[in-house]
Amino acid sequence: MGTLLRTSFSDPGVLPRATPDEAADLERQIDVANGSTSGGYRPPPPERKK
Repeated sequence: MGTLLRTSFSDPGVLPRATPDEAADLERQIDVANGSTSGGYRPPPPERKK
């Protein structure tokens, strides 16, 4: 019970964002895994609204 309470009230932290180079590499890996190596059109990601 003590561990549950300790975990519940602790800071979960944040996951760092990928650098542009890392993001591009991940996109290439996903395309290769899906069998799409042609580099076809990919729509831009949606923008956050403030």
